[in-house]
Amino acid sequence: MSTNPVTRTVICISIAVLLACGSKAADPDIRITTAPRYDPQGGSNSSGQIEGRVVGVAAQDFRVVIFSRTDYWYVQPEESNPYTPISKDGHWRATIRIGTRYAALLVRSSYKPPTRISVLPNESTDPQNIVASAEAEGSKTTK
Repeated sequence: MSTNPVTRTVICISIAVLLACGSKAADPDIRITTAPRYDPQGGSNSSGQIEGRVVGVAAQDFRVVIFSRTDYWYVQPEESNPYTPISKDGHWRATIRIGTRYAALLVRSSYKPPTRISVLPNESTDPQNIVASAEAEGSKTTK
């Protein structure tokens, strides 16, 4: 059976488009896009907004756990509520206590974070629960 050149061209272009669209999905990743200010004292009287984005996961199956660093890493926004939900488009945000550095962990829904730690867990130290992590220094801009 013979096809004309136009039909063959359309078929080849269609196959190329399908192959390009069928490429591997993005690996799980988390980014901090906005970090609160830098403050080595931190404490319950200071707060700031942290925001970010995740890719490569179904948002309903994962959560973000945030830590703020002063003398230790402290889970945020609070010990009794350590999970930050992920919106359908992958964005997340929370109001947290201020510190010098900030970390965000992309975790499975079953993960139970520590409330205070000296060394952050990550996807290498706890691959069963943590699928990605990110860190950012607090913003040192003055107002």
